[in-house]
Amino acid sequence: MLKRDPDRLFSYEQVNLVDIERGHYVLWTNPEGAYVWVSAWPVGVPCPMQLPLRPHLTLRNGASWSLEQAEPLSLHPSVNMVNIWHGWVKNGLATEA
Repeated sequence: MLKRDPDRLFSYEQVNLVDIERGHYVLWTNPEGAYVWVSAWPVGVPCPMQLPLRPHLTLRNGASWSLEQAEPLSLHPSVNMVNIWHGWVKNGLATEA
């Protein structure tokens, strides 16, 4: 089960420097308090993931995820880190596809 660390105010500089521990996640907020990004390292996943949250941010390829619930963490759709890991993050657990 993923453990939630304190929320942080989002900035591209800070999110790229985050040192997330395996089994933990951080939700990043914009100045208005909306969740815009998640940094997570689920147990069973080989490396941390950095994911933009809809409708606020997207990756260059247009990918983004919906935060279904903040605690325990649930995201939609599945996460596909090409050639690394593909699966779902639901109820604080990562399940491989």
